[in-house]
Amino acid sequence: MRFAITGNPRKPGIKEVLGLLFNELSEHEIYVDKNLGAYENTRSISEHELDKYADIIITLGGDGTLLRAARYSRKTPILGINLGGMGFLTQIEPEEIKTALSRILRGEYSISKRFTIDITNEHGKFNALNDITMRVKDPWRMVEISICVDDVLLSKFKADGVIISTPTGSTAYNLSAGGPIAHPEEKLMVLTPICAHKLTLRPIVLPHWMKIKIKGETKGEKITVSIDGQITIEAESGDVFVIHGSRRTVNLIEFEDYTRFFRLISKKLSWG
Repeated sequence: MRFAITGNPRKPGIKEVLGLLFNELSEHEIYVDKNLGAYENTRSISEHELDKYADIIITLGGDGTLLRAARYSRKTPILGINLGGMGFLTQIEPEEIKTALSRILRGEYSISKRFTIDITNEHGKFNALNDITMRVKDPWRMVEISICVDDVLLSKFKADGVIISTPTGSTAYNLSAGGPIAHPEEKLMVLTPICAHKLTLRPIVLPHWMKIKIKGETKGEKITVSIDGQITIEAESGDVFVIHGSRRTVNLIEFEDYTRFFRLISKKLSWG
């Protein structure tokens, strides 16, 4: 098999984990993101080529590292090794690497096809696995936002911003902002205001086939739109962004069934 490895070079212990991976995969083709350095018996590639050569992409870091790799993966399955904090997307811990790789080589895994969302406007089209956030550029100012769903005005309000999340991203910024948790196998969008100056405004869950139009209307202020925390678009007041479900899915490697998610949130959020 062919494995592509990428990661966050600033994570403590990443060199040791790389050494373990090289040892376990010594009989297979290994491609390493050149941002991690050059290594003997491996080929260096750019992160843009992760999907080009590999049968499986391995990420070393936190959820942000996996999200970055997902931008360059079309259909290649991704295995996330958690070197970060919460780790909702990363599948395994470093001590589980040997067992996980053995199972992969035996074909004992499944693929979780994660729903994504597209955002379009005059700046182009972008795709998000986790979430899309609109805020005013000045962090100390509120932004006035209008939201339409299928061309029907849902609300116009002042807030710190708004999050449109996928089920995968519902445990990220959406959760911190008081939004609901959704099972990652679902296809839906969660719209969550950030500190809205309207006490009756609450998060809302929408079907994947609806179109959401968001517009920042704070005159004289620059608007920023963030896609998965990886890409930032600067827009003007009045610019309209259209968000809807995408045909693109991101394939994540899973070793358990759908019930793993319940055990995961129980552990990570200390619900048990």
